[in-house]
Amino acid sequence: MINLIDAELFKIRKIKGQKVLTALIWLFALSPIFMLLFCISTGNVATITVPDNFGLSEAISTMLLMICFCANFFVIFPVSFAFSGEITKGNARRAVEASHSRSSILTSKIISEYLYSLFLIITTLFIGIVSTVILLQVIGKMNFGNAQIVIALKALLISFVPVSASLCFLNLAYIVLGKDFLVVITYIIYFSLNQILEFIQMILYKFPTGFIDLIKDYTPSALYLDVIGYLSSVEFNRALPISTGVYKDILLLTIYIIIFTGLSYFLIRKRDFK
Repeated sequence: MINLIDAELFKIRKIKGQKVLTALIWLFALSPIFMLLFCISTGNVATITVPDNFGLSEAISTMLLMICFCANFFVIFPVSFAFSGEITKGNARRAVEASHSRSSILTSKIISEYLYSLFLIITTLFIGIVSTVILLQVIGKMNFGNAQIVIALKALLISFVPVSASLCFLNLAYIVLGKDFLVVITYIIYFSLNQILEFIQMILYKFPTGFIDLIKDYTPSALYLDVIGYLSSVEFNRALPISTGVYKDILLLTIYIIIFTGLSYFLIRKRDFK
């Protein structure tokens, strides 16, 4: 299994699109340095101002929350570049994969997706923290602040549940469809399903549409928006109260994760059997 995971990570590193994505994310983390260099070149360093109570803790919390709200870049996009052709298109497998079933390859693929996503998050945080420290040191505003980083970490962990549901759906879509264009169209429908149902409900306003009301709030896209919308209300220096509704949304998304993953393994094992 370790060799399979290493093979999947090697594939990710070799794909040009993934390298471009990684570079863009790291450039985002370097934005404080770019702002500082621009102000130095124009002689306007004195114009850089930050709140008196903004310190390193606040900077880390801010970056964690930004990653939370941009989680698609850190978790969803890797699958778009790294899905195994051996699974989706039945291509000949390499030596390291020849003695393993497709379900084992799928397991290694899922693990490698999360490992690479974790790598992006950790490196982006490190680059962002270093660049922020340099900026705060130059303008003489370096302090540790008093924000609760744990709050932002909790928000980041919660955001992985809806994002993981989307990732598992993408895996399933690739297994079933096998075509990038079809997967993109299907994912757009998946991510907008509650809005599509609301549009249908608006068109059919003269007819009873109670069944649409019954299902639209429980679609993965509606649950995703509910959880991310809840996280957007997170404020610094305040505990993160999780309401019963959010717990329910997280539980339902977890069920979707289990269903999508279970179907993926069922289809893969069925293909192996054939």
